[in-house]
Amino acid sequence: MGCGLISIDHGWVRLLGAGVGTTSGLHVEHFPDPSSSREIEGIIAAHDVLGGLFVVHGGGFEADFGEILYRAPDTLTWSRWSMGHADLVSFLLSDRLALFYEDVRWKGWEAEVEKLPSDHGLSAYPFPWTVEGSHAAVLRTEVPMHELVTFAFEAAKKLAG
Repeated sequence: MGCGLISIDHGWVRLLGAGVGTTSGLHVEHFPDPSSSREIEGIIAAHDVLGGLFVVHGGGFEADFGEILYRAPDTLTWSRWSMGHADLVSFLLSDRLALFYEDVRWKGWEAEVEKLPSDHGLSAYPFPWTVEGSHAAVLRTEVPMHELVTFAFEAAKKLAG
């Protein structure tokens, strides 16, 4: 029996499995890396409500195969996590998750996030990667996750010139 996804921390993070409803299951994807004009290959293992992606590296980035990469919604950059999938799951289920996100959460985020469908996230304006968007007083709108992620990749490409 498969698992569609596991909702963690009031739905802030969704650990992906076989897929459920309109949420895709695990599959190989190709991601642009505008900072280097490379293409990164990997599998999205989890995503957060703001469009951050936890990807199991499959090639194209200076990282070990199977290493977790994180694409942050507030910087639009990739970072190495020096851990594999099992360690990612352990991290997501630990109290370290709240510390990791403490700078991007706002008062009452739990109620706002809990009501989101699993295939939707929150688009913030001003955008999280701007100085103005780094504050809790932003406009947040529910959007399909694929639109949120696609927009962030397009913005990163334009900002990279």
